[in-house]
Amino acid sequence: PIDALIFDILNAGVFDNLTLIDLSKGAFITTEQFKDKYIEYYPNAQRFKPVSEKFITTRIKEVLPSVMNEQHRVGGNLRRGLQWPSLEVCRQEFEKYLDGEIPWDDAQEVPKKSATSVTSVTDEPEAAFVNTFEAHHELISETEH
Repeated sequence: PIDALIFDILNAGVFDNLTLIDLSKGAFITTEQFKDKYIEYYPNAQRFKPVSEKFITTRIKEVLPSVMNEQHRVGGNLRRGLQWPSLEVCRQEFEKYLDGEIPWDDAQEVPKKSATSVTSVTDEPEAAFVNTFEAHHELISETEH
């Protein structure tokens, strides 16, 4: 479910939890905000045990290695969170994580860097990607339980 939420955030290009956070140039998102969004997105997340912020941040950093732990002042208080790189970098890392290209909703607006080499090419239809993503999602769910 965290992977699916990350995909939805990257596809939309914004993180929306009380305030609109634009990811186009990178953004700081508190772990508390992401946890709230995750529980809203996947209500069964706390069915068997509470979701820890450490679990969430560790998972995000596995999927998006450029995300960095930071602390920022938010509303006068020091908050822990993650500094996300630009949307372009996040999308490239997510595609690398899934080992495939994703047809982002606004792909024409986010320029891709040209590849210097190609290790594999696929002509599989989009449905094959969806099935792969769902299979990966199911594997993650089974692992969590």
